[in-house]
Parts: sequence; structure tokens; C-alpha cells
Amino acid sequence: DWISAREDSPASAAPSLAPVRAEPSRLDAVAVAELLAIARRGEIALLRRRLEDWKGDPLVDALEPFAKSYRMERIRELLESRLAELRARA
Repeated sequence: DWISAREDSPASAAPSLAPVRAEPSRLDAVAVAELLAIARRGEIALLRRRLEDWKGDPLVDALEPFAKSYRMERIRELLESRLAELRARA
């Protein structure tokens, strides 16, 4: 018999640490740098408002669960990684 985690357990409530979907993001380096600056300042309310502007974007969809759970370190990691990718292509 398989035993699965209950939906209300802490493990199932935590956002996934899976990488961002393979679909391309519409956010350019300027937008990603702006989000990163906001995240570095720890302005979660402003960050969540900015994420609403780009709702549906793969990167934003990956960031939203972390913003809702105040996982600023993980947000910064994802944004720094994406910004490095964009700069490497330029």
C-alpha cells in the first residue's frame, strides 16, 4: 500500500523547488533586474504587485509560491540565475 502525504501536511504545503518550466519567459533583463532589486531590498508587497503584472509568465509562475510564503532567498536565487542566463545570451 502506498502512503501519500496529507494535503495539509507541511511538506505538501511547501512550494516546489523544481526548476522553472522550460517555456521561455517574456521578461527581459531589465524586468528581471528590477524584480531582483526589489527582492534584495526585501519588499515583498511590492514584489507581489510586480508579479501580478506578469501573471502567466513561466518565471513569474515559479516565483509566486515563494512570494506567498516569503521565501526571499529562493526568489533571489531564481532571479539571479535567470538574469545570468539573459546576460550570457547578450
